[in-house]
Amino acid sequence: PMVASAHGGTAVFQLEPGSYLVHASYGRAGATKRITVGKEAKRESLVLDAGGLKLDAVLSGGVRIPPKKLRFSIYESHAAADGDRALIIPDVEPNSVVRLNAGTYHVVSTYGAVNAVIRSDIRVEAGKLTEATVEHRAAEMTMKLV
Repeated sequence: PMVASAHGGTAVFQLEPGSYLVHASYGRAGATKRITVGKEAKRESLVLDAGGLKLDAVLSGGVRIPPKKLRFSIYESHAAADGDRALIIPDVEPNSVVRLNAGTYHVVSTYGAVNAVIRSDIRVEAGKLTEATVEHRAAEMTMKLV
């Protein structure tokens, strides 16, 4: 069972002596560490190997895509034997910052509701904000029956 929680940076807990699993998270990034508490005060640090990812997309020629028509999905970088990848975060809005563990991620950008899809492998570095803009070579078509 969870015995304590806190939000923000440094936290102080009064715990009974024993062994505990401590988990710290920042967005989707996280770290877990087993600590043993005795009768004396103890200080422990958890280092999150985390960074931020900010995604956007444009059309050919640098034309901005309206945010309502653009979505991103973030997957693990490694594909399974059948080619599938584990979905980490679906429906990420453009220009929002997603906090992730450092590493490489497979990002799928979808423009509109049909088949305008771009795939990219993007590396997130610890302590840094990675800003990535992909270019869709697509256009909207409106057809009228005459």
